Amino acid sequence: MKSQVSYQSSREHHRFKANHRALVLYPISKEAFPYHLIDISRGGFSFRYLGKKLNHSKTEKISLYFEHELIVDSIPVEPVSDYRLGDNLIPVRRRSFRFSGLNDEQQGKLEVFIQKYTEVTH
Repeated sequence: MKSQVSYQSSREHHRFKANHRALVLYPISKEAFPYHLIDISRGGFSFRYLGKKLNHSKTEKISLYFEHELIVDSIPVEPVSDYRLGDNLIPVRRRSFRFSGLNDEQQGKLEVFIQKYTEVTH
């Protein structure tokens, strides 16, 4: 008997694995360093970091880089999740955001970023 239930992904946008040197600047302090992107889509992104859980406000602005080159600046985002990956001696965490209210220029630059600095995941 064939099942009537079909699986449908809850994600609106396909995720792309970020290249090794794709970075996000999440300016939580004046001494902020960029973090390595894990993946990105047209709807949002996630990055990894070490240490304690980061403080945040409801809406932030981030910037996307490849190596030292600024690709997209001041993108408005909203936090989605922040959780620990595994049980390591030094906590490794994954933080996710959704994009909120990109203007046309930012949307175009985001498309270029995804095309040039990611690879398709399955």
